[in-house]
Amino acid sequence: MHVYVDDVDAHFERAVAAGAEIRAPLEDRDFGDRRYHAVDPEGHVWTFATHVAEASPEWEATEWLATLAAQPSTE
Repeated sequence: MHVYVDDVDAHFERAVAAGAEIRAPLEDRDFGDRRYHAVDPEGHVWTFATHVAEASPEWEATEWLATLAAQPSTE
């Protein structure tokens, strides 16, 4: 599950203080999100994020080309 929140840093601090199992710490991603991953008591992984910047056209072009290259051939 991926959830956008208004302030991911404050959300992360509350989660840690409450004893949440953090799977991946806060990080800024190239595509403009600041996010972290947590695991709930049933084992589901949750991603909490705040969109903080727009991805650069260069990054979008690179990622798009990588996605296309990974697609199976239809020939």
